[in-house]
Amino acid sequence: MAELQFALVGEGNNDEALLPIIAWSLRQQLPSVDVIGIWANSRRIPTRQPHALAERIFNSITGVPCHILFVHRDADNAGRAVRAGEIAQAVTQASARLSACPPVMPVNPVRETEAWLLFDEDALRSGVGNVHGRIQLTLPRPNRIESIADPKGFLRDLLKTASELRGRHLDRLVIDPISVANSISDFSPLRQLPAFQAFEDDVRQVIRNQGWPERL
Repeated sequence: MAELQFALVGEGNNDEALLPIIAWSLRQQLPSVDVIGIWANSRRIPTRQPHALAERIFNSITGVPCHILFVHRDADNAGRAVRAGEIAQAVTQASARLSACPPVMPVNPVRETEAWLLFDEDALRSGVGNVHGRIQLTLPRPNRIESIADPKGFLRDLLKTASELRGRHLDRLVIDPISVANSISDFSPLRQLPAFQAFEDDVRQVIRNQGWPERL
């Protein structure tokens, strides 16, 4: 079986939750390929992680061999096009110092990474170790996820409710978006979101341009 290795560089630690989402999307397009994701913000990169986006991209490419690099930035109020342009500019700066550069793709949830985790009730319960919980969770409609003003806070509140903990036990609860993401097997509900539709369109275009899976 052919293998495709991708890496993800994010803005913060919780962005690692995007790894299973990206892997799922790639597998939808390349079902005969073994897709492997690597979190490029890890200690595999020998130099200290700098703030400049071009430097982070450069360090990721030189420190983590991959067929494709994904770069996450929240769109926030600037919009997806602006963030994608900033990433493209940083890639140009980084690639000038490289003998070869893999395809680099932006990943831009409209607000925060956590927004793409607000649709799977079972995964939320699993993320706090309460898979048999029965308390009702009020989840947004999938097509309304991108309109939530504070996805991070919304997810935190959902996980606290899903845990069914009280008092000191609730205070000690670890909020872990990565665990939630790893508990989701089907991200197709996200296809109702314009930002995710654009992301998958970009994935398909890169796959066509690279001639995958035949050229892997």
